[in-house]
Amino acid sequence: MAESYKGTAYCVKCKEKHEFVGEIIVKDSGRRTAKGKCPVCGTSISTFLKKA
Repeated sequence: MAESYKGTAYCVKCKEKHEFVGEIIVKDSGRRTAKGKCPVCGTSISTFLKKA
């Protein structure tokens, strides 16, 4: 089961920061990111997370 994340990320299409709910993914390099959908336009958005 993937971890969920609730926070803000910048949407390139809207050119604003939005609150979103997404899931945490670990990249091949070991970097953690949160990916989800913009609640306004539906574009996929992501943000890097701090180290645990």
